[in-house]
Amino acid sequence: MRCGSGFTGRRAGRRIRFAAVLLAAAALAAAGCASPAQPGAMVPAGIPVLAREPRTVNLRAFGGELTIPLGRSKISNQDFERALAQGLAQAGLLLAVVDKPADYRLDVTIEEVVQPWFSFSMTVELVTRWELARWGEREPFWTDTIRSTHTVPFSAEFFGIRRLRLANEGAARAAILEGIKRLAPQVS
Repeated sequence: MRCGSGFTGRRAGRRIRFAAVLLAAAALAAAGCASPAQPGAMVPAGIPVLAREPRTVNLRAFGGELTIPLGRSKISNQDFERALAQGLAQAGLLLAVVDKPADYRLDVTIEEVVQPWFSFSMTVELVTRWELARWGEREPFWTDTIRSTHTVPFSAEFFGIRRLRLANEGAARAAILEGIKRLAPQVS
């Protein structure tokens, strides 16, 4: 048995544990906290003006989820509703009103959000159901299901939690843009 080998072994063990703790701390710092999809980032850019005299609408969004900071990025009902209201106003199609009668009622339900747990390129698939009814009528006169996807590559964002949020926002943008295009003939 070599003299001092126990001391050297303990020191090496401490260094390995210290390195493991540092590595774990760096991984947590790199992961960060989840942040929800932002309403402004979900509004499509360059929406064409589809109507000159917008009608009014009561908007409701369903099926969204709140983001838990230590979880994954989600799309909340309130944020999706705000983005949709901005998109409809930019298109000159419908102006959202709250707590008063409107020409229409638009309900958009987020039926499915498919998110990866881990991936270098984050792709989110979003399925939304759109229902449009005239004021005072229970049954919608127009319904449609819109499927959208958006991918954010590793080269666009290093942090996975941010890549996921950007992918959520992109899928929501695509759904809102397609929804506005399909909705336009119904209200103009």
